[in-house]
Amino acid sequence: MHFFKKTTIMMLSVALATNAFTASASNIPGPGDDDSKEIYENIVAMSEIGMPSPTPVKAEVDKLNLGSSMASPRLVLEESYDMMAEPVAVSNVAMPASFKGVKANRITGSGNLRSLFKEIAKGNRTIRILQIGDSHVRGNIFPQTIAKVLESNLNNDGKNRVKVDFIGINGARASKFTSEALLQQVAAKRPDLVIISFGGNEAHGNFNYDNNTQVLHRLVDGIRRHNPNVQFLLTTPPGSFATKNGVKVPLQTYESVANNILNFGQNNGIAVWDHFHNIGGTQYAANNWWNAQLMQRDRIHLTVAGYKLMGSLLAEAMLNAYNSEIRR
Repeated sequence: MHFFKKTTIMMLSVALATNAFTASASNIPGPGDDDSKEIYENIVAMSEIGMPSPTPVKAEVDKLNLGSSMASPRLVLEESYDMMAEPVAVSNVAMPASFKGVKANRITGSGNLRSLFKEIAKGNRTIRILQIGDSHVRGNIFPQTIAKVLESNLNNDGKNRVKVDFIGINGARASKFTSEALLQQVAAKRPDLVIISFGGNEAHGNFNYDNNTQVLHRLVDGIRRHNPNVQFLLTTPPGSFATKNGVKVPLQTYESVANNILNFGQNNGIAVWDHFHNIGGTQYAANNWWNAQLMQRDRIHLTVAGYKLMGSLLAEAMLNAYNSEIRR
């Protein structure tokens, strides 16, 4: 089943005589320091997929038979249709009963992705989604879960609407990907949407708002330099613990990191999935993962089940935003 978006071309023709006219913190161990190999095994290589150019929509308007030189002005309407997919059914992700302080799982500024979502709905070509990030992405469970949910929901009518790929580096901060070598690697994937997932390592260092903002600008501008039409989705990290006086406590810096990512998105017209605050913020986020036994012993990385939950939540938020925006 499909619905149609109607495009109307209006031409006003006036016949006068024979003429016609037409108008148309540095000492705290971070995510990259974990010795556990559990989430780094079985990395899969995801193949490139061709990107055919979109077929242009053509509108053909019949020439007017002006008849008498005294003909009155005539308004001619020509209608064409872009076939678009219907909204998809989205099942709510089941949250652990122990989770506290959970907010609505949504994407802030989803309107910034409206044109991309409508391209997906048309299904004229495969939209490439690339996630880049730190060890949370490098472990592959997080991005592979996103891929599984999005592709199974959007590619179920015989059209390859989306393809999800990822590049993750253990211990990476956003600044790592501003190097020309990595920008070229990202460009080689020819993404239509880049999901930028950093913040954990920034939170475990000497975080500075201005420096982080400058880094995000360099990253976004660098990717756009190679692909001017690319769009972005920023994500905030899940939260973790640090050792203070021999005791593991939730790391407070995540609040600053998440807020800066949110501000950057709002100031630059970029959508943000604020997972940190959605999952409980400073008060609950880290404890939620740990108490539900979804965090590894290092209290930084999630378990396989934890990454599957996080990936399912991001995919759910993207599908809900897709459903909302293609109706507009």
